[in-house]
Amino acid sequence: MDINELLYEAGIYSKNHARAIGMSEHIYKHARYNGKISQPWRIILELRAGTHADWKGFKIRQGTIHTPSGESVHKNHIDQIMWNENLAYERGRLSAETIQQKLVWG
Repeated sequence: MDINELLYEAGIYSKNHARAIGMSEHIYKHARYNGKISQPWRIILELRAGTHADWKGFKIRQGTIHTPSGESVHKNHIDQIMWNENLAYERGRLSAETIQQKLVWG
């Protein structure tokens, strides 16, 4: 993603928006017109845009993670992972006990 797209995705549309996040007018103009920005500012802008260099293709928007394959993962899905794993374990255990009882008494 080029710098102008990154600024737009991060919600930095003008010098005033840049100033609101602590970016100087000089850095904003340099990024906007020369297409270059220092790495720390690039990371900040990527995080504001909901992306990260180590997670290419993923976007975080309004509490939802969008994967490169088009899937959406909501906060409640992540919160329920442990509960779902425990439920699957218990169902598997009960199924195995039923099969074992049939083998022993069958």
